[in-house]
Amino acid sequence: MTTKLKKNLAILFTFALVVSMFLSNFNVKAYAAGGCLDKTHSDKSAEERYIESLAEKQKITVDEAKRINEEENKKVLAKYQSLTKKSTEEIKYKTVCKDFRIDNTSRHDTSQHVEMAVEVKYVYSNADREPVEIIGIDKPSMYAPNSYTVNGGDFNIEINPTSVRISRTAVVSPPTRKNVIFHHRSFGGKTKAITRAKTYVFNIKLYTL
Repeated sequence: MTTKLKKNLAILFTFALVVSMFLSNFNVKAYAAGGCLDKTHSDKSAEERYIESLAEKQKITVDEAKRINEEENKKVLAKYQSLTKKSTEEIKYKTVCKDFRIDNTSRHDTSQHVEMAVEVKYVYSNADREPVEIIGIDKPSMYAPNSYTVNGGDFNIEINPTSVRISRTAVVSPPTRKNVIFHHRSFGGKTKAITRAKTYVFNIKLYTL
């Protein structure tokens, strides 16, 4: 091995090490707060995001969605007021998320993350100081840091007064080691990969709100 070749290899190794350290630090910063990746970084409240999702779903304006949401809340609270004259219930909203870890993307990189997040609307009893009923959720979202993308089908959602189950089958790109089915070379020398789909399941319990 010539001196020039050794020098070039040393430069390449140093560059690869610096890049891997940068990606690792970026990944850590994305999860340093321990909260939802994108939604908690928004200036909007969980209630505002819930209403915007309702407007998008029904193809109406945000003001119209806000009015519909308020009418629904009044009907829900009226049910509790009919049970007791001193009703202390109120409607609350909360952003909840679950962090899924997948396999390392390289020998130096930290574990890649995928996150599912959703706004939950529920009834809270001030007298008992606990949530008493889940009313609904907005459209769930999935995120992945470090320029990774999440592609998949529709969310499957099951809602009842005490729990929510959300699931989605998706593929995270670029692929991780264990997800790779095979590689092939395309024109230009670039390597593409097809990944194995995985079903992500998020269970939300009333008592955790």
